[in-house]
Amino acid sequence: REGVSVTTLTVMSEPLRWASTAQDVLQEVRAVARLGIDSEELDLIMRMTMSKIEETAKAQPWSYMGTLSGYDAASTSRDIVEALIASAPAGHLLTKADAFNQTLQKARGQIDLGRVNEACVQLLGHFGGVGEPCGRVVVSSPAFMLDEVTGRRVPIGLPDAAE
Repeated sequence: REGVSVTTLTVMSEPLRWASTAQDVLQEVRAVARLGIDSEELDLIMRMTMSKIEETAKAQPWSYMGTLSGYDAASTSRDIVEALIASAPAGHLLTKADAFNQTLQKARGQIDLGRVNEACVQLLGHFGGVGEPCGRVVVSSPAFMLDEVTGRRVPIGLPDAAE
């Protein structure tokens, strides 16, 4: 039997710039898979992420956080139930926000740049970071957006054949 691996990356873009944004993101993904990230980039990412988690845990100490949702806190009963339903089948941790923050602060010192870069190659290499690219890149878009000024639904045009 053959296994299947799916890598998902969510990117937000202005509707008219979706094609160039997708190209830019794919170029960056390939560079990360091929060259890895350096220690300064890892340090910046960790500082930003850990400070956001700490801020959220302090602002909403009653909430729950977990490995599936990162620094998004589940703060209402409905949010917590939805987070439990989404987290449990895949074995993701979901715990009180303060405990999540403390655990990640302790684990921070265990993050190794070499292992991070190995994971990048494993997860992203099939996009062409090493060797020939394989697989597919699928871009999806909503059919409508809300105009911020008028509040009206504005259709997003379909891509032409060249796109």
